[in-house]
Amino acid sequence: MGQSASLYRVSSEVFSQLEISRNKQGSKISSFAKDYAIAQGSFMAIEFLLSKIEDPSAVELAGELFNPKQALCGDNFDDLTMEEQMDLFEKGGIIPYLTRETVHRINLLLDKFSESYLHEKYDPKELNASRIYPEIWHDDNSPDLAFNEQHIQDDMIPIKKIFKDAAKDEDYILVFVG
Repeated sequence: MGQSASLYRVSSEVFSQLEISRNKQGSKISSFAKDYAIAQGSFMAIEFLLSKIEDPSAVELAGELFNPKQALCGDNFDDLTMEEQMDLFEKGGIIPYLTRETVHRINLLLDKFSESYLHEKYDPKELNASRIYPEIWHDDNSPDLAFNEQHIQDDMIPIKKIFKDAAKDEDYILVFVG
């Protein structure tokens, strides 16, 4: 289904090990994650709709949900060319993550993203006009169709759960988009 965003919940202990090793051990994130959630094709719509919540920090937090400001990466990252940085990212040498504080803040924002909020704000014409990937949003909520209000609601359930659990356990969330 194209682009997706994967969120992995890791404990503080695992995060510390990643920070020290810079993921040089080569193991897969999923092998030590406590939980994960995937937004398959809907993450840009989720970000767009979250940014409409009437909260002064909503736009910033919505943007950071799938595009964290922090990342674990190898030494001398700033000395690399843009091509070298992209290559490192694609090979898993850069791990974008959300801090525990940011996880708490996003969790509070996600609490405001209810089914009724989604129903009120979901407008496929607006999503398509705003060039929100994949630009084929529609009103048909048949269970076998994607890129509709139901698709977003279905993706929000595990996302809200992972943030609620991570906030409760003081965990970090690693973010991979592609």
